[in-house]
Amino acid sequence: MHVHKTPIRWVDQTGGCGDKHMRFMTKIPRKHILKFGELIGRLAYYLDVSHRRIVRRNLAFAYPDWFREQLKSISRRIFQNLGITLLEILQLTALSREDILQRIRVVGLENLQRG
Repeated sequence: MHVHKTPIRWVDQTGGCGDKHMRFMTKIPRKHILKFGELIGRLAYYLDVSHRRIVRRNLAFAYPDWFREQLKSISRRIFQNLGITLLEILQLTALSREDILQRIRVVGLENLQRG
């Protein structure tokens, strides 16, 4: 197995990108990130009408047998997931290398090593 030896550039150990205002993100528990991210996503869903229509149209094209309520429900969930992802990325930029590694769980490593 070939292992890539190029070093990975991590954010600095003082709280990510040196911005002390982002450090507060590391203190927010995951359950709050999830709830606040869902709220941001819901707001985006209701305020961003044009992208909401695009999402619904794409889902209707991909799943023509879905009912209107299914399309609405999944569309809302897509926006909520985007809100959560946004906050997770912001939090990730403020974490140290050790914090990131503590949050990672590798599944199937033996398959990678066998390959």
